[in-house]
Amino acid sequence: MKRPVVPSGGFFAQALRFALPCFAACAAAVLAHLAIDIAGDYVLAKDAYDALEHGSRWTVSLLAFVAACGGLWAILRAAVAEARGRFGALRGVLSAAAPASPWRFCAVVAAFSIPVLLGMAGLDAALAGRPVDDLGDLVGGSFILAGSMLALCAGLVSGGVLAFLRLLCRHHRALLRVVESFVRLALAFVAAAAPLAARGMPRRARTHSSLRRCTSGNRAPPALLA
Repeated sequence: MKRPVVPSGGFFAQALRFALPCFAACAAAVLAHLAIDIAGDYVLAKDAYDALEHGSRWTVSLLAFVAACGGLWAILRAAVAEARGRFGALRGVLSAAAPASPWRFCAVVAAFSIPVLLGMAGLDAALAGRPVDDLGDLVGGSFILAGSMLALCAGLVSGGVLAFLRLLCRHHRALLRVVESFVRLALAFVAAAAPLAARGMPRRARTHSSLRRCTSGNRAPPALLA
């Protein structure tokens, strides 16, 4: 018997391929923003991030969380598709979403995190009503410090994302077994609940006292309204 071909793309692979750099860029920008703020207090004479409320970190962290949820949703949907009979769906999605070059993925994450970092600083300054004199204010006052922290954080986050993706590729069968167990439990629950829903809940016969309670208000009974 000929073995089915493992799918190598599809909507779930595209969604995961889009979610990975988005999450990594947002996470790297948040970590770099925090690192610049902490390191600037010690190595800079004037830290532009001082005396500012950093509400943008929560905003970008929320964006990173949404991107992570989108990536996990694509992985779980592929696992459910394979559990329902589509052979190789999970492995195909993971393989198609994996970057061809780790260095290129890291460079893409670093490039995307630059405008995110600048936007975070601009948002904090706008919310505080503080003018931005030059581009250096958006990076904490030092391009060298901001560039080194951003490169470090982008490398760490990219390495963590790629390691997690390789871990899923290596142990995708274990993940598939867990998803199959949940699918079987859900199908068993639906099969057990279907007869109960078909029978319906037993109705209690209406008594004379309940009828009097329904018609004892300001409204008259329907027969009196005719």
